[in-house]
Amino acid sequence: MSMTSARLRIHGEFRDLMIAWGRTNERWRDPVSQAFERRRLAPIELRIRSTVGAMEKIESMIGQARRECGDR
Repeated sequence: MSMTSARLRIHGEFRDLMIAWGRTNERWRDPVSQAFERRRLAPIELRIRSTVGAMEKIESMIGQARRECGDR
């Protein structure tokens, strides 16, 4: 799996999770659901954003290395 496809898959899976959570949260709105979102989902979102950002940087570095080595 390429870095690009892995990054896109992570991003897509997280998007799907948040869509499902949005649907669930339409009917489940109590202190327990709010705690779940705060304790479980919010930290995942931060980690996903950080991971995707790091993967983008790695992709860029790999691309630069390929250009510098003449491997297009």
